[in-house]
Amino acid sequence: FGPFIDYWLLRPLVHSRNLKTVEDLDAFHSDSGDWEESAARARVRKLIGRLGSKVDLRGTRLLDVGCGLGDLALALLLEEDVEHVTGIDNIEWFITKAKILTKEAGLEGRASFRCVDVHDYRPKRPFDVVLSHEALEHIERPQEFLERLTSLVRPGGLVVLAFGPLFHSPFGDHMNGFFRVRVPWRGLLFNRKAILQLRARFFRVSDEQIPDRWPGLNLMRYTEFLQYIDALSLQPVSMVLNPQLRRIPILDKISATLCSTPVLRDYVTMSVYAVLRTPNQ
Repeated sequence: FGPFIDYWLLRPLVHSRNLKTVEDLDAFHSDSGDWEESAARARVRKLIGRLGSKVDLRGTRLLDVGCGLGDLALALLLEEDVEHVTGIDNIEWFITKAKILTKEAGLEGRASFRCVDVHDYRPKRPFDVVLSHEALEHIERPQEFLERLTSLVRPGGLVVLAFGPLFHSPFGDHMNGFFRVRVPWRGLLFNRKAILQLRARFFRVSDEQIPDRWPGLNLMRYTEFLQYIDALSLQPVSMVLNPQLRRIPILDKISATLCSTPVLRDYVTMSVYAVLRTPNQ
């Protein structure tokens, strides 16, 4: 109905508890991240299970792009017997914490971490596997990012991606818990400016500085992702959509049918788990 009416339609549904300043959010993140081996191993098992086919990472040199605190990278060494893992992230305190966790886990000889942007990273030789976990929907220029990942892998190596929810899917606006009622496709049904005004007022005050964009999301469609990997000649080894629905067989079957329908797949593809092989030459 437009920004004014939609704002007041949605306003009663907002939890005021969501209000956070930038300082509040920074303090929350800086206090998190202790090394919990069992939890990190469980994350790896969940990731590998959702990839659809057992990816053999034994003896590989793996690059974790956007490694965060490094817990997933370290767990890959322990759970999947990766030979060596390198983690990169452009947030310095993440890397500082990752190095501390590496020492605590006794894995200094098998893991290394660097604070660097992936586009500026120049390794001495390409990797067997490059992993991007829960990041692609946040990358501003996803096609360039995928091209950069591919350039860091040896010919015939693997690019492993796990990302979502995608913006156009039922709850792809990444605002779960912000509203009292979960309205599917909220970001598409209601005026974007109205939602961003509510987000700026009741969630993160810095968001009001960029009112014309969805903060932190690139709004990439699943169809666009397929076009990107096709342009890079990446061959799917495994492509699993919405694996979180496997525990509910009827929903899993419905999801599979809808995701295979071209006109609907952009609106029902919530998460993507893909193993892609780079060209041999």
